[in-house]
Amino acid sequence: MNNSLIDSKGTVSNCIYNVVFCTKYCRKLFDTDEAKAEVEDAIRNHCRDNGMFLLDISVMDNVVELNIKVDPTTGIYKAIRGIKRETHKVLIHKIPNVGTRVPTIWTRKELVRTKEGSISNTEVLSFIEKQRKG
Repeated sequence: MNNSLIDSKGTVSNCIYNVVFCTKYCRKLFDTDEAKAEVEDAIRNHCRDNGMFLLDISVMDNVVELNIKVDPTTGIYKAIRGIKRETHKVLIHKIPNVGTRVPTIWTRKELVRTKEGSISNTEVLSFIEKQRKG
């Protein structure tokens, strides 16, 4: 699926993005294997239901990193907002005590880069550190 084109209304594209986003206050909300699996499943389901192609996903204790193919008519901003909104709705009910630990699961910001220029570890660590500082 990585090299195939998306053919939508008036657009043929192959837009692949690296995306990193953090939990609110960089809290370690996904510190169990079950919690990480719930996050991954929620993101996979949302992508499948909305015509996005999730190529790779990595869920850490407080960070999610995705390689995702998105139709440019949808746009990466709208895609990530949808992922965050829908996963929040699902995870707030499935992961115990998440709702009492933070008011919302995700921060407003995300680090996005096209696949051609993959995100370096230094950039990811710098982004996470900035999120901690608020």
